[in-house]
Amino acid sequence: MRHYDYLIVGGGCAGLSLAWQLLSACGQETRILILDRDAKKQDDRSWACWTAGDLPLGLDAIVHHRWSNLAFATASFTRRQALHPYTYQLIRGIDYYDFMRQRLSACPQVEWVIAEVEAVGQNAEAAWVCAGEETFTGAYLFDSRPQLAHADTGGKAYFLWQHFHGIRIRTTQTTFDADTATLMDFRAIPAGQTAFFYVLPFSAHEALVEFTAFSAQVAELTYYEAQLRRYCEQVLGLADYEVLSTETGQIPMTNRALYPEPQGRIHPIGTAAACVKPTTG
Repeated sequence: MRHYDYLIVGGGCAGLSLAWQLLSACGQETRILILDRDAKKQDDRSWACWTAGDLPLGLDAIVHHRWSNLAFATASFTRRQALHPYTYQLIRGIDYYDFMRQRLSACPQVEWVIAEVEAVGQNAEAAWVCAGEETFTGAYLFDSRPQLAHADTGGKAYFLWQHFHGIRIRTTQTTFDADTATLMDFRAIPAGQTAFFYVLPFSAHEALVEFTAFSAQVAELTYYEAQLRRYCEQVLGLADYEVLSTETGQIPMTNRALYPEPQGRIHPIGTAAACVKPTTG
């Protein structure tokens, strides 16, 4: 049974950034195990924010694109707003994974296990995790997996999914302004839905076009595809375009805990620790 200083369940944004911060704070000899069921070799998501300064962790080096203007639109209203002194910046998931993996792999005390986590627990001496028919122990365990069973919607609690599907497209015609990100476009939204489209252009011919909705249930993939196809045709005026890649996700939006109360050696991080801002999306 291998023992570590820290066990981190989840090799996404929260888990990888925590691993680097632990090494920075505790020293390069800190023994860390990162467990994830996925090797993170796909560009499965994007992260974007606006800032007037440098990003943390040296992430400016992997910013994929920056925009100086934001646009908003409804059926009767459009506005383009300069962001100065801010810029809106996007980091692709695959670039983040590769960047952090390269940093962490240079530290011999950091190890990785690609396996489904079956159980976590603790006793008086250590925290433990079972994955891939092995058990690993550590002084502390950080878990990024939301435990939706704890999102009780009784009483005054609220629970919605923010669910989205995006396509990165390439057009033959000049379509986009590469310096203007459309954050919220309410045109072509199905009646009765809380939803919006957004468009993040990377050039005059290439952009990420995404449909985001808020509801109690997520939809089938064909539903998102139909909404995006209608938006591209009716709003963007695109009769022909190539889909280069896709991304899909669901984020729980709730005022209830998504993880049991931290106890001793086990602590939630990321979405599980309610670190999703109410303004997300």
